[in-house]
Amino acid sequence: MPVGEHIFKGTFTKKGASAPLEFVFKVEEGNIISSHATEHFKYSLNGVIQDGKLTLKQQFEGEGHLEAEFDGEFDGANKIKGVYKSNNGAVYDETGHFEITKV
Repeated sequence: MPVGEHIFKGTFTKKGASAPLEFVFKVEEGNIISSHATEHFKYSLNGVIQDGKLTLKQQFEGEGHLEAEFDGEFDGANKIKGVYKSNNGAVYDETGHFEITKV
């Protein structure tokens, strides 16, 4: 994936239904992913892209060390499909699936 800012939009499963998902992050040299919390996005992202796979940790602001971990594989150049696990029940199920596409 090229160095620079990227936007991915898609869905994740929550209680058996699809819910919208959007990630905005920067890819740095070495395919390192990062972002910081903003007014719109109340979480930071850290991860890596390697061998056609994405590993991404979403850490939410505030108390309680709430986070979600996403593990996916590229399906083509701009689509990623995979699974997640989370301890943030207000946003995600404990485990589920996701699919995002580069905008």
